[in-house]
Amino acid sequence: MDESAHERVERYRRMADSTRELAARTEDPAIRAAYLDLAEKWVKLAEETAQEVRTSAPRNGRSRRASDHPSS
Repeated sequence: MDESAHERVERYRRMADSTRELAARTEDPAIRAAYLDLAEKWVKLAEETAQEVRTSAPRNGRSRRASDHPSS
């Protein structure tokens, strides 16, 4: 499966939401803490991936290729 970085960010955020829901449903404090810790890791991964997308995006909306510049 080949997914874009944007799709990965969304998947990581959904995983964080799912683990938070599991944490809310469990009565065991240790398991709840483990789920919440895992949710935080999914959020961090989503944020890091989103940051990579932002920093790798071309500033003018286009990627620069050698073919974009006329040769002299």
